[in-house]
Amino acid sequence: MAMNTCIPSQWRIVEMPMFSIEMFETPMLWLHDERHGFLRFCGMEAGVDYQLSERDGKPFIEFTWWEPHRLPHCGRGWASIDGLSLHGKIYMHAGDRSDFKAIQVYGDPDEDSVEAIYTNAKAQSRRKPVIQQSRKSTAVPRSRKVQSPIPDKVRTALKERLERHIEANWDHTLVRLILRFRAAYAYVDVQDPTQNFPTHLCRLGYLGGIEKWEFAFFKYSDEVYEKSRDWSGSFTTTPEQAFDVAATVYLADNNPPSKQ
Repeated sequence: MAMNTCIPSQWRIVEMPMFSIEMFETPMLWLHDERHGFLRFCGMEAGVDYQLSERDGKPFIEFTWWEPHRLPHCGRGWASIDGLSLHGKIYMHAGDRSDFKAIQVYGDPDEDSVEAIYTNAKAQSRRKPVIQQSRKSTAVPRSRKVQSPIPDKVRTALKERLERHIEANWDHTLVRLILRFRAAYAYVDVQDPTQNFPTHLCRLGYLGGIEKWEFAFFKYSDEVYEKSRDWSGSFTTTPEQAFDVAATVYLADNNPPSKQ
């Protein structure tokens, strides 16, 4: 296996004996480029700085991680890459350590399973049909709801649109896009090469098309995504407008575009 074939890639941590990983979101290790990555386990989300080398004829990765919001703030780790599996150890600074095993995945491990989607579709088909009213309804139309999963072609189109927008309107030498997908949502982060961890910007909810998305702004004060409005006052917006709203708050020094 060539050393660079695992970049970019994502690895699902399936074993970590010293930690109760089943109590939290799926633990993952993402490798975004030839140096930076992202690590999630036991409720922590940490930026990763890593180096890839070779030992005993196999790719070998050594990394440090830093999580600014929880204790301990940092740690290190290493792993040997053997085909589509990864075996190593994760250390918390001045704290616990654990062996771990991960497998390479190509879709979102948190996304609704095919079986769950099929079961839900059957349940919907068993519902009683709505009786049509003979007179025109005066009810207020319901807002569009997010849909899961996000098709692969939409994921690709979203990534391409945002990358073009960043290159045209922002200082793209300091802003590198990171997209994470889970069920009906796309999580928009950016990585500053001078920083050790990404900046969370916003969450986009898939409404069935590429043009309009539900917009939720990431609040660092309580670390939640809150449904928000774009510059026009709408809760549904284009990916570019959602990016600009969030980035203007968190990336004010990187030449934000006009709000017009």
